[in-house]
Amino acid sequence: MKLYRKRKIDAIGREQTPPNITPDGVWQYAHDPQATRDAGLGAKVREAPRAEEPFDADWLGWFYARVTDQFDLSRKSLHDTHQWVITLSIGLVTAVLVLPSQSSPYPNEFGLVAVLASFPLLFRFFVRSCLECSIQYKWMEIRNALDRYFYLQDAPPEIRSAASRHLRETIELFYFDWKSPKSLWAIVRENLQLAYGWPFLIAIFGIAWGARTLSMSPLLGFVAWAVVLFMIYEIIAFVKYSGFNRAELLLERGKELIQEAQQEGEG
Repeated sequence: MKLYRKRKIDAIGREQTPPNITPDGVWQYAHDPQATRDAGLGAKVREAPRAEEPFDADWLGWFYARVTDQFDLSRKSLHDTHQWVITLSIGLVTAVLVLPSQSSPYPNEFGLVAVLASFPLLFRFFVRSCLECSIQYKWMEIRNALDRYFYLQDAPPEIRSAASRHLRETIELFYFDWKSPKSLWAIVRENLQLAYGWPFLIAIFGIAWGARTLSMSPLLGFVAWAVVLFMIYEIIAFVKYSGFNRAELLLERGKELIQEAQQEGEG
């Protein structure tokens, strides 16, 4: 297993040097986040005290503005997607339950076809919301690390050094490697609570009601199989998307370093 990528460039364009590893496999210095992750969860990481090179002030100002803009954009996109799914749910209920005549109320064949055909669209909105939610958390973690770095500039050198390392690791994880600060299932649960729990229940109830009441026709069979195959493909692609890979372990390590430095400074 590779423990270090030969050429590694950090956020300000400085090439990093490989860490030192003792014969017993204990890391003396772990500046490269990828090397820390590849070493495994059981690796012993010890940060060697050193003076962190400061970030370029102009670059930090530009980067902070970019991060803020992207965070606002992802939050707006998430809000818009939630509004779309509410509109879709209201339109579906109106079309299926209100518009049919009294002589042919739901469940009927064309109503069930409409519910089946709309379910992949509902799931597509859900996938997009999960993506936007994950992206929003990425930018939020980066901005929090930037705020912490600026806030601690008047702190003792040890704390400033820890904040600088934490910021570099955060940028590496969530900007360059595009990892997620939250797990996929946490993002799924959050979006179900925010907007999608009730629409999914309505759609599933409508499909179950229609399937139990109506006999299978060639049209229903074709639509049902098409929806099932498409949903299988969507779910597999959704679960395997690399942007949902969680990278909270190293992030928490960075926060611990700042807390340790603060405790040492107070001591």
